[in-house]
Amino acid sequence: MQIGDHIVASRLGYEHHGIYVGYNNVIHYAGGSSLNKKGVELTTYLKFINGGSCRTVPYSTRLSGAEAVTKARSRLGENNYNVVFNNCEHFARFCATGISSSYQVQDVMVEIAYTGGKAIASQTVRTLVDRTFPIVGIAYATYKFFRKS
Repeated sequence: MQIGDHIVASRLGYEHHGIYVGYNNVIHYAGGSSLNKKGVELTTYLKFINGGSCRTVPYSTRLSGAEAVTKARSRLGENNYNVVFNNCEHFARFCATGISSSYQVQDVMVEIAYTGGKAIASQTVRTLVDRTFPIVGIAYATYKFFRKS
């Protein structure tokens, strides 16, 4: 692990992101509940990984380690956490690349769109069947009636 690396700790149901700043320390968006917002803080590596595993995020293009650490340090104490628009992954990706984004949020949004799309498609099919089958049934009954004659 190098200074300025974007690191990810596995947590139950999600991944937690931070920037390794050296001397076994990590700067990360602690988040917290709306009543207990912690904001961007410096913590130990062991506290950051919280007994879980940790990996480094590879980038084809990124800022230098020193630039990433400078960006992270400049945001210490910031308290504008938002799970959708400004979470720990947004923070770490911004520090590492200069671009704020969250693949976790994007994946959830895609899943919602996909699931919602399936629900809309399913509802459309149900509506189509509900409206079409009676017509088909009447047409078939009419055909059968006149065919007998």
